[in-house]
Parts: sequence; structure tokens; C-alpha cells
Amino acid sequence: ARLFLGVRTPDDEVFKTPVEEAIKIGALDDVSVTFASGDKDKRLVTDVLLDEGEYVWNHFESGGVAFICGGARSFGAAVEDVLLKIFQVHGSLDYSDSEQY
Repeated sequence: ARLFLGVRTPDDEVFKTPVEEAIKIGALDDVSVTFASGDKDKRLVTDVLLDEGEYVWNHFESGGVAFICGGARSFGAAVEDVLLKIFQVHGSLDYSDSEQY
């Protein structure tokens, strides 16, 4: 399993210990942590998802699922937009087919 985790700043990384433990016991294979602010490399989870589009597409194509947590209004809409782009680029689907996928 892979985790894409976004937090506001490095100081807000309250999930660090549980994530490290999940890796240690094999519950997670990989983690991408992004910081929306307070870090020189500030990025959003949606940026990383887009960068990892081929991985995301292959994950869904192999029957994988995704659990998405965050604000439904802005974060949920942003993730949906990125997923539609990934499905179009890496799955060669048109917009309508991406929505159905």
C-alpha cells in the first residue's frame, strides 16, 4: 500500500510516528509526504498524484482502491480533477469515459 499524505507544515506532521510504524510492520510500502506551507519544497498532495499519474493509473487498473480524506469542497474537488486528468493521460480516456471510470 502507498500513502500520499499532505499536511500544512512540517510541525503539523502528527502522523509521523504511526506512518513510520506502518512501514516497519509492512502495512505501507511507500509514503509521499507533502507540506502545503512552511517548507521550501511546498507542494500539495494533488501535485504529487499528478506527478505519479502512471502509478495511480496502474493502481486502479490492477483493481486497486483509494481512500481519500480531506475537505470535500476544495480538496475533494481538486483530487477528482487530478484523477480525471490522470485517467485521460495515462488511460487514454476522453473526459466522459474518465468520469465513468
